[in-house]
Amino acid sequence: SLLTTLGLRTTPSSPTPNRIAIVILINWFLAHGVLNTRTARQQLRLDSSGVAWYDLLQHGEAAVRSGKMTRRQLERLKRRETAYTNVIEGFPLFLAGALLALFVQVPPEIINSFGIWFSILRVTYAAAYVLIESEGLRFVPSLLWWCGDTACFAALMIAGKRL
Repeated sequence: SLLTTLGLRTTPSSPTPNRIAIVILINWFLAHGVLNTRTARQQLRLDSSGVAWYDLLQHGEAAVRSGKMTRRQLERLKRRETAYTNVIEGFPLFLAGALLALFVQVPPEIINSFGIWFSILRVTYAAAYVLIESEGLRFVPSLLWWCGDTACFAALMIAGKRL
């Protein structure tokens, strides 16, 4: 079943696999492979300094004026860069919860559930942060961010009780 494959349920015939290493890699790839703006900046020829926020600040407006990109594309690229840095900043808390839970031998199905919970919420956070343009909905990414962090806090609390 899907729950068994994801490591969320155990069966009498086999132990629950620990999927946290895969989940850590997925979260790393989300940040560095999906959200990183370097490739997009290179394609638009906005990558002169290697410092994303500086490139967008220095060359973004000129790219809009010259017709290389629209204002909407520039704003979305800025939000993507910010989502990227936010996800990078949140990664250590996730790692701390996952590794401490592993260290104190929290059952794999619990560790896996925290990892999957965190990952789903980080993906939805990133999509919401980049794609939501309405001022009235700008709270949604923050809500998703904090919901994802609750997985980390829960992992730390459960692991902390076992220390």
